[in-house]
Amino acid sequence: MTFKPDDLNPNPINTDDPRFTAYALGELGEKESAEIKAALYNSPEAQRTVDGIRETAQLLKQSMDDEPMVGLTENHRRTVEARIDESSKKVASAALPSSFRKALWISSGLAASVLLAVSIWRPSFIMS
Repeated sequence: MTFKPDDLNPNPINTDDPRFTAYALGELGEKESAEIKAALYNSPEAQRTVDGIRETAQLLKQSMDDEPMVGLTENHRRTVEARIDESSKKVASAALPSSFRKALWISSGLAASVLLAVSIWRPSFIMS
């Protein structure tokens, strides 16, 4: 029979528990954080796991910090804005002529007025 250190521990710690990652990244609440601290105190393996997670997170952060910022150059930004302005002008010129819009408002208002007048003078006409 092969002896393993966890054989003596009736409650072995699962270092794959996602709470270790959350603890290492400072994402746990007080209660869970206290539980993980106790587990770390009793398990050098768990402490190594958390240390490894922290090292990996730090390496990733440094790597991301070294990456150049990706975005539009000022020239690209001006080009995009100019095309948006052109498109806006085309849409505005394709809109309904003001005389048509005025006629539409007048006819809509007239229809609403007639309906209101009929409903006041002849309520039974609307209800039937």
